[in-house]
Amino acid sequence: MARLIYFTLFIFITYPLLIAQAGELNNNEKIYFNVFDLNKDNFISFDEINQSLKSIFQLLDYNLDGKISKEEIIELKKFIESLS
Repeated sequence: MARLIYFTLFIFITYPLLIAQAGELNNNEKIYFNVFDLNKDNFISFDEINQSLKSIFQLLDYNLDGKISKEEIIELKKFIESLS
């Protein structure tokens, strides 16, 4: 189950990279890449993905119950919208 959660979060977060056209990364894609390239070596290792996803999961899990609810996703959306 944990692997499914990691995979789902990875796809959700990296979707813009997955649909990118060939060539250079645009600014948003560079940001997404840098979120996962923790040691800044211009490669993303499996360990870096795990570390990044764990950090993202902890940020989303406001009540620290080890699960992300729809309400927590809605709160994240509200927060992101407030930054715009």
